[in-house]
Amino acid sequence: MNSQDPLDAPVTPGGRAQETSMSPQLWLRAKELFGSALHLASVERSAFLEKECRGDKVLRAEVESLLLFAEASNVYPEAGSPERCTLAAGTRLGEYEVVSLLGPGGFGGAYRARDLRLHRDVAIKVLPASFSSDPAALRRFEREALAAARLNHPHIVTIYSIEQAGDVHLIIMELVEGQTLDRVIPDGGLPVEKLLELSADLSEAVAAAHDKGIIHRDLKPGNIMVSARGSIKVLDFGIAKITDLGSSEASDRRLSSFVETEPGMVMGTIPYMSPEQLEGRNLDRRTDIFSLGEILYQMATGERPFHGKTRAELISSILLDQPKPLGEVRPDLPTSFQSILERCLAKQAAERYSAIELHDAIQHLRQELLSGLDSSATNVSGVMSARSIAVLPLENLSRDPEQEYFAEGLTEALINTLATIGKLRVISRTSVLQYKGVHKPLREIARELGVDTMVEGTVMRDKRRVRITARLIDALKETHLWAESYERDLRDVLALQSEIAQAVAREVRVKLTPRERKRLAKVHAVSPEAYEAYLKGRYHWNIRSRKGHEEAVRYFQQAIAKDPAYAPAYAGLADAVSIMGLWGLVSPKEGCGRTKELAKKALEMDSSLAEAHTSLAWATLHYEYDFSAAEREFERSIELNSRYATAHQWFGMTLGMMGRYEEAYTELQRAIRLDPQMSVIHFGLAFVYWSGRRYDQAIERCGKALDLDSYSVQANCWLGLCYTAKLMCEPAIDALKKAVELSQGTPIPLACLGEAYAAGGYRDEAREVLRNLLERPHVTAYFVSRLYAALGENDEAFHWLRAAYQEHSEWTVLLMVDPRFDELRADSRFQDLLLRMNFSR
Repeated sequence: MNSQDPLDAPVTPGGRAQETSMSPQLWLRAKELFGSALHLASVERSAFLEKECRGDKVLRAEVESLLLFAEASNVYPEAGSPERCTLAAGTRLGEYEVVSLLGPGGFGGAYRARDLRLHRDVAIKVLPASFSSDPAALRRFEREALAAARLNHPHIVTIYSIEQAGDVHLIIMELVEGQTLDRVIPDGGLPVEKLLELSADLSEAVAAAHDKGIIHRDLKPGNIMVSARGSIKVLDFGIAKITDLGSSEASDRRLSSFVETEPGMVMGTIPYMSPEQLEGRNLDRRTDIFSLGEILYQMATGERPFHGKTRAELISSILLDQPKPLGEVRPDLPTSFQSILERCLAKQAAERYSAIELHDAIQHLRQELLSGLDSSATNVSGVMSARSIAVLPLENLSRDPEQEYFAEGLTEALINTLATIGKLRVISRTSVLQYKGVHKPLREIARELGVDTMVEGTVMRDKRRVRITARLIDALKETHLWAESYERDLRDVLALQSEIAQAVAREVRVKLTPRERKRLAKVHAVSPEAYEAYLKGRYHWNIRSRKGHEEAVRYFQQAIAKDPAYAPAYAGLADAVSIMGLWGLVSPKEGCGRTKELAKKALEMDSSLAEAHTSLAWATLHYEYDFSAAEREFERSIELNSRYATAHQWFGMTLGMMGRYEEAYTELQRAIRLDPQMSVIHFGLAFVYWSGRRYDQAIERCGKALDLDSYSVQANCWLGLCYTAKLMCEPAIDALKKAVELSQGTPIPLACLGEAYAAGGYRDEAREVLRNLLERPHVTAYFVSRLYAALGENDEAFHWLRAAYQEHSEWTVLLMVDPRFDELRADSRFQDLLLRMNFSR
C-alpha cells in the first residue's frame, strides 16, 4: 500500500501526532490548510479537508496531526515557525554537514548528512532550539536514542551518538537507503517468499529488543524501513518502554528516570495498537506481538485487519472483531500462516506468542515453503516431500588415507552443485563436516542441522575410475527414499555430480528453473589429474593457514598445467594468491594484481562461475580501489549463487571498508547463516565491528571465531587490535604474540604487535618490530605506516601511506575507516589520499 491513512497518526503522551515524511512543498501546503481548518467546526473541517486534500492521504494525515497537536496542547505552529523550517543543504551542525532533507519531523526533521570526521553519510534527527526548553519533547527525543542505543542488531537502526550543536540537539544514526514498509506493500500483499523473509527478519528484530528489555509500543509499517537491498530496519523508539534495568550504567539510570508513564495514558498509533494499549492498561512485551500481527496481516493482504470510518469505530473493531480470514483474501497462502496470525492477534495477551516463539514459527514455515514445494505434495512412496537437505561426508572406501581429500572434495562439490538449485536449502560444508566419522542417530543429526532430508553415501577411487553410492533419507522417519550407484571414468566426474544433483531434485519434487537446468547441463570432461589436483587445492585452501595457502597455490597450478581449460582451477588459484597478498606473503602485484588476471581468465571460460566473480571483485577492490566495479561483481556472484557464503563475507567486509556498516552487518549475517561453523566468516564480522569502532562486539565475535578455530591467525590478530584500541595493552600483546607464532612471523600480525607495544609504552620493542619489518624483502607499506602512526611519527606515517598507495598495497582500502588514522584525518595529505582512492570526501 502506497498511501497513509489519517488514522495512522500516532498518539503520544503529549497528544502530538508523530512526524510524517514529506517534501518541503507538501509541508507548506499542510501548514496553509492547518491555518484554514483550525477554527472550523468538526463537521465543516472534515468536508473542507476532503475537498482541499483531494485524496492526498499523506497531506491530510499531516494536517490532522497538526490539528490534534493544537487541540491537545493549545500550542499552534505558526507559519514559518523554526521548528518546522527545512535546513538548507550545506548547513553545519557540529561535525555534520546537511546534504538533503529526508522528511520534516514533528519537532525538527530528519536529514541526510555527511560525517566530516569519519567521511560517511549518516541520518540525523534534529530537535531545534525552540523545543530544547520543552522537557517532554527533550525526554522523548533522548529516550529514542538511548533505547535504540542499547540494541545491536542488523534489523534495528543503529544509533551512533546523541550530540548537541549550539542549542540544537541531534541524534546521529545509520542512514537507511530505501522506503518505509507501507510504501512497498503492493495491493493484494507481498509474494509469499518475500512475506516470509521480511516477517522472519521483523520478528527477529523485535525478539532482540525484547531480550534487552525494550518494548517498542509503536510498531507500524511507517516505522519500518525496507532498505534498497531488501533488508528490514526497525526505527523510532521514541515511546519505547524500558524494562529489566539491571545495569548500573549511567545511560540506564538516565532512562529509568523517564520511561514510565502515568496509569491510563494511551500512546501509540491507533490502527496498530493492542487491546490493552487502547484501554490504557499496563503493557508488557506481548503488546508488540499484537502490533506485529497487524503488520503481518497487512503485508500478507495489502489491507489492515481492523477497520472503521472513525477512530471510535476502529477502536471498537480492534477490541471486539476478528479479521477477515486469510483464505478469503489470499487463498494461495498456507493455512499455517493463518494460525500464526490468529495467535498474534489474540485479544488476551496471555494467548499470544513471545517474539522468539513467533520467529521460530515463521522460520519453521519458511523451511516448509521456501523449497518451492506444495506442503500437500508427496513423492511416489507417499512420503512428504523434502524441504531442506544436508549432504553428510561421503565415506572413503578406498582404505587409502591419502584419498580422504578426494572424498571430502566430492562431498563439497556435491553440496555446491545442489546449492545452485534455488528451491533447496542445502547445509554448508563446514556444518556437515563435524559429523565425519561420528555415529549418531540420523534423527538427532537432522534436528541439530535443522533439516528433514539427508544425502549420505560412499566413494571409491580406483585409478581412473570412481564409484559413488548415494542414498536419500527421510531423516525424521529414518527411512530410505531413494538410492543409486554410479560408476564413471574420472573424466566424467563433473557430469556425475550434476546427475546426482538432478536425481535428488527430482526425488524431492523440486522443479528446476530453465537457468538451473542449463547450468547443470553445462558440464564438460576434465583431466583426472587436473581434477585431483583441484580437489587437493580446495582441501588445503579450506585449512586457511599460511602453509595451507601455499599448498593450495601449488595444487591449483598443477590443475591448470594438466587442464588449461578448467575454469574452477583458475578461480581457486585466484583466491589463494589474493589471500597470500593480503597477508604480506607476496607483493601486491603477485597477490591481488595476479588475482584479477586469473579471475578474468576463469570468466572467459565460464562466465557463470560465481567463485570467479567474487575473486574478481576482491582483486578489483584491493588492487585498483574501484569500489563501484567491485560491488557490481559481488552482486553478480550472489545473483549466480546466492548460497556462496564467501561472496557474502567478502562483500560484507568490502561494504565495511566503504563505511556502509549496516549493509555490511547484513551481508555478514547472511554469510554466517549460510556457513555458521566457518571461523573466518565470524572473523569477517569482527573486522567490520572493529572498523565501526564497536570494539566490544568485535571482541565477542573474535571469541566466537576462536571457539570454532583456536588456531585462527585472523581472529587472534584482530582480537589484539581491538584490545589495543581499548588501551588494554597486555591482553593485546598476548593475543598478537599468539597470532605471530601461529602465522610463522607473517608481517601483518607482527606489525600489529608493534602497535600494541607502542600503545603500551614499550617503544623499544615497537622499534625492534619496525626494524624487523623494514629488513624484509617485501615491505608491507600500509602496516609500516600504521606502526609509525602508533609511534606518533606522522610524517613517516604519510610517507609510507603514499608508498602503500603507489604499490597498490591491498590494505590501503582500509584508509577511510581505519581507527589508527583517526588523528590524521584532518590533515590535507590524508584528504588527498582519500580522493585519489575514489573515496568521497
